[in-house]
Amino acid sequence: MPLVEAFRGDLTTQELCRRGRLKLRRFDPPGYAEAVAFFSDAREGDPECAVSVAALAEAYSHWGFARKLIGQESESYFLLAFENACLALEMAPELAETHRAMAVCLRHRPRRGPEQGLAEASAAVRINPYDAMSCYELWRAMGHDPESPMIHKALALDPALLTVNNDLAVSLMEAERAQEAGFHLRQCLRVNYENAVARYNMVLLLACRGKTEQAQTLLEAWLKGPDFEPLVRSGNASLADPRSTGGILL
Repeated sequence: MPLVEAFRGDLTTQELCRRGRLKLRRFDPPGYAEAVAFFSDAREGDPECAVSVAALAEAYSHWGFARKLIGQESESYFLLAFENACLALEMAPELAETHRAMAVCLRHRPRRGPEQGLAEASAAVRINPYDAMSCYELWRAMGHDPESPMIHKALALDPALLTVNNDLAVSLMEAERAQEAGFHLRQCLRVNYENAVARYNMVLLLACRGKTEQAQTLLEAWLKGPDFEPLVRSGNASLADPRSTGGILL
């Protein structure tokens, strides 16, 4: 089970959740670790706060996926995510946050089927149609079509949201719309230049545009160290196949 450092001190539950959300927006392992710490403290300080439980579920789910990408143990993170999502939904089924958290966790519970994930994401947007993350999650559940009004609504609500820009870029790459994809990946790197997934996708985009040598140089420079070896191997395989457009969705 992952260990996290306590941050609580004299911060309110609302402030702990706010700080956790800011860390989560980095969409990288250091951000997830800090987000989990803030949300865990919020939950401990106010066990009746379903929002903090839902946020904890989302953070564990994203963290688990980040670990899976680089070949590290992830199932315990997905299990913690799902347990917290179930609890949050039981505590407050009237909140968009609890339905969205369940939708996020169901991405990694294949036996539950995509239909339930779509239902939960739809419920989140129905309850709060003006939440960018919920709109994004519904778009993911519907199949991430770059023409979907839902992703453009999410982008309009929160233009700097890294996961929206990254995943829209991947969808645009798949549709062979490289110039538009590049705009959104550059936005990702402006938000968090260290984000490994955005860097990986930028490497693939350069290769798709015929800049294989530059892509190879960036792959080696950007993804250094043993933690990134699985991503580098995947990147090299993609660079060897000029038809590959398979970016990584967050």
